[in-house]
Amino acid sequence: GVVKSLLGFEGDEIYIAQVQGIGGLAFGDLMFVLPGVVPLGLVPPEGKPMLLPSMDHRLQGTEQLILLAEDETTLPSKVSNPQCKNAFSKGFGAIGHQGKRASANGSIKRSISSETVVIIGWNESIGAIMFELDTVVMGSSSKVTVYSPKAEHDRAAFLEDAQRRRSPQH
Repeated sequence: GVVKSLLGFEGDEIYIAQVQGIGGLAFGDLMFVLPGVVPLGLVPPEGKPMLLPSMDHRLQGTEQLILLAEDETTLPSKVSNPQCKNAFSKGFGAIGHQGKRASANGSIKRSISSETVVIIGWNESIGAIMFELDTVVMGSSSKVTVYSPKAEHDRAAFLEDAQRRRSPQH
């Protein structure tokens, strides 16, 4: 299972590593400047680990990072892709999306529950995924956050087209 693959010696593993050049970045920027690993959290110098801090949490540069990586050889020692620094802050980050919930009889009702869905990456099936989230899962105060190096205006245009195809009243 997932836990066995994370804690065992096969597949990806969780590491704590010091990475140079992270000072001043938002936690959300790490996915753009650290290819090949998945940032899970950080350990500040005080020593209390933080798993999944907010994406706009500013790093001091003295933290160690909690990373999911294939093995020790894939751990970064410094920030790469310097052209992607502050990508999260510059708008490559999130497209907010307000959702509706479909009732059993087919009518759409606003839900009072609030949910947050994070999608990392982008491909052609995103339109169908967003449609399903919008009609089946999401409440009115819910949001979907999409992190992808694809330009925000391209993503917004793609989602508008996908919504138009799936929803004649749009």
